[in-house]
Amino acid sequence: MKKRFKALAHSMVGADQPAPRWLCLLVCLTLVALTFWYVRAAVAHGQAQNTVVEYNDQRVYLRYASMFGTPGFITPRMRMPLYGAVLSLASRDENFNYENPESFLRAQKFNIGLSLLCLLVMFLFLRRWLGDWFGLCLVLVAAFQLYLLRAAYVQPELLLTTIITITIAQLIETLRRPRWWNAILSGLLLCAWFLTKASAQGVLGIFGVILIVKWLTAPRGGRRQYFIAGVLVLAAYLIPMSPYLHTSWKIFGSPFYNAQSKYYMWSDTKEDKHYLQSLHLDIDLTGLPADPSSLPSAKKYWSEHTKKQMQYRLYKGMDMMFKLAFRDYTLLYFVITFWAGVMVWAFCRRWPDAVYALWKCRWEALFLVLFLGVFSVLFGWFSPIQVGPRLLVSVTIAALFVCMAVTRWMLRDEVEVIGGVPVSLEKLVAVGFIVFWAVATLAQVPPDMAIGFFGG
Repeated sequence: MKKRFKALAHSMVGADQPAPRWLCLLVCLTLVALTFWYVRAAVAHGQAQNTVVEYNDQRVYLRYASMFGTPGFITPRMRMPLYGAVLSLASRDENFNYENPESFLRAQKFNIGLSLLCLLVMFLFLRRWLGDWFGLCLVLVAAFQLYLLRAAYVQPELLLTTIITITIAQLIETLRRPRWWNAILSGLLLCAWFLTKASAQGVLGIFGVILIVKWLTAPRGGRRQYFIAGVLVLAAYLIPMSPYLHTSWKIFGSPFYNAQSKYYMWSDTKEDKHYLQSLHLDIDLTGLPADPSSLPSAKKYWSEHTKKQMQYRLYKGMDMMFKLAFRDYTLLYFVITFWAGVMVWAFCRRWPDAVYALWKCRWEALFLVLFLGVFSVLFGWFSPIQVGPRLLVSVTIAALFVCMAVTRWMLRDEVEVIGGVPVSLEKLVAVGFIVFWAVATLAQVPPDMAIGFFGG
């Protein structure tokens, strides 16, 4: 019996051989069963908890999807067009009506299918950094601690979360290896991010600053690659969405016009924001009052508010945002904290290598710190005007990816002999986590799905 157990352990987590075929088959069958459960649970949750189409912009996106591609229709410059374009695939028949409950249910089911596709794309894209084992861990967490909870809501956040996660990974790769193909792919992903949510401009700015710093600090003979990469990223970002930018410039006088960033985010209260929305400033500017200077703007906000008032708004917003996120997605943030701890443990095992790697990748690390810090502040600023935690949640899988990718790199080729069996630490950590994850998910997810509402 002991010999059989050793052979089983060696076949699963042994350091000197790949996973056996029976284990691969078992994993595939388990994933099929989990997918079946995922779909059934998401559909049931949508039918039980997400029954009002007006909640949290769902009706708006359904209307955009039903009108997408019709002559004269332009996406209002508040919500970006990519999700509406994807959702329009579910509305291409004459019976679809955004006010019809059956159409709402169909859109929910479409979004559930889209979430599964996003998870598959995420695994395939991030596998180069995470490998099969850690890649499986990340997708399981993303699927059952976030995507399952939100899949039945007709909102763009799951598509956005997927794009953000793979874009951050690709931007880091471009900073480390500024090859032309990495730069073009980074620009295209940033374009997809922008067309889903305009917040891509923020991360493009952070990336540009770090790229310029790397160019300035590079040896004289190594600067050209950063310049070329910057030009290619910008070109791949702008060219595909040039029709959108041209339309914005023609109607609103600015290619990057967005009513959210120009007006709404500078409101003091949610009532002020709702008043601005009633002016339809995201469709055209005919609703401007007689004195446009009376509208909220960045300049006006800074001139009319004290530093203390702005600090209070930011503190209140971030406090509200993090509390809501931790309350609604408790297990997700616990898992991220767990992997952050595992990353620190992996650092301590190879401290000299960790210090050297951190210094070598200092600009990439600074990019990550700025990205998470700036976006937390930005989302916190929005929270007081009735914006839920979904903005913050959209960047959390990217943070989880970084923790897991760094951990895997630190544990590379690490072998421990346990009971006479040479064990790969990477595989052992992954298998141990999957066992923990399965127990925690079975305990937490069913009651969450039964009583929770995750459209906020």
